[in-house]
Amino acid sequence: MSDSKELVKQAGTLADDDQPDAAMDICNRVLLDEPDNPSALFVVACVLRKAARYVQAIQAAKRLTEICPRDPKGWEMLANCWGELHRYDESVRAAEKAYDLQPTGRTKATLGFALCNAGDYERAWRACTEAVTECEAVLMSGCSTEAE
Repeated sequence: MSDSKELVKQAGTLADDDQPDAAMDICNRVLLDEPDNPSALFVVACVLRKAARYVQAIQAAKRLTEICPRDPKGWEMLANCWGELHRYDESVRAAEKAYDLQPTGRTKATLGFALCNAGDYERAWRACTEAVTECEAVLMSGCSTEAE
């Protein structure tokens, strides 16, 4: 694994362990040498979102969608941040883009969140139901595999 990949992995772990300053320090070092490192940008966006710095998180997520337009993570981050700022139309558009790229339980849940915030409860219910159904299927298949 390259140095930057290992550093970003470490930063992600620090961010998950509620050590945002240490995570940002590492990401800033990586981004100094690799300004378009998508993994570092994602960790930065996560840290900023968790700190309720939604505008800055949006900037990192926008850059992520420019670098990796076919990866749903940046679009999901945008959907969540726009939702927190009560910009529901933008949130729904970003969530729909993430879902179109990769219709997984996670992107369905993000779409459900965005649609619910926008007041489209019928579509939100469908998206959330599909997300839960998909996640249950994954959990059940994992349990049956372990039991064998």
